[in-house]
Amino acid sequence: MKGMCDMELNKVNKKVEDIKNNDNIFSVGKVIKVNPYTVIVSGLNDITYYEEVNIDDKAKGFVFTVGKNNVTISLIEVKEKINLAKVVSFDVFDTLLFRITSSPEVIFDLTGEKFGIDNYRNLRMKSQQEISRIVLKSGKAPHADINEIYTYISEKNPGYDWDKVKNFELDIEKASVIRNSEIYEIYQYAVEHGKRIIAVSDMYLDGYFIEELIKQCGYVDIQKVYCSANLKKTKYEQTIFEEVAKREKVRPEEIIHIGDNQKSDVELAKKSGW
Repeated sequence: MKGMCDMELNKVNKKVEDIKNNDNIFSVGKVIKVNPYTVIVSGLNDITYYEEVNIDDKAKGFVFTVGKNNVTISLIEVKEKINLAKVVSFDVFDTLLFRITSSPEVIFDLTGEKFGIDNYRNLRMKSQQEISRIVLKSGKAPHADINEIYTYISEKNPGYDWDKVKNFELDIEKASVIRNSEIYEIYQYAVEHGKRIIAVSDMYLDGYFIEELIKQCGYVDIQKVYCSANLKKTKYEQTIFEEVAKREKVRPEEIIHIGDNQKSDVELAKKSGW
């Protein structure tokens, strides 16, 4: 099955003139019924290029790589900063990796389609917000992790095998990430110059799972993944930067951090001395 999918039903089965071979657009539901691992992709903003990819030889899909929240800085400037650093840190999603879905929440739509859960996107997002507020209020962590989210969902919504639902969501996460080729060039430069390379992410996913995603996309020389779900510290609260520097046994100014979010990856990192 080859083509594009769209959540807007009025577009389904109509021809698209600006993609190769004028292949059809399919509904998400139809795609999932045929093969739950099929990834058929639409762009987020302006489409910058097209390529066709295989995903573990299970499916083919159209991949549109797009820009999101990009921080403008020249490659020369980045390389100069890398030369001066001991540790090179990368954000993960929308920096090292792109999801090939039109938004991260489409993964929830695909999961709901698979298990026949109506309006699962809203249920999944609302549950994450509610349990994160509870966890934050308890003082245990700044937000909930993936296991806490699904424990909360299962308690509030019996009748499904929520472990299977969670594992399917994680499978779709694995199938939906691709390497950001521009960042990969910077990463390779850091590797070639013998820098210690780490990743720092604010995310509900476990750091070990994020490490799997990174490595499957070719970033095999990233030596450590620091994730808010594990450390219970975040970039947006400006608490993770000091902790990472301490664990890396370097001064904050010896780390360069590269990410797409102007606030957490640039401004707060700089405020923390990175």
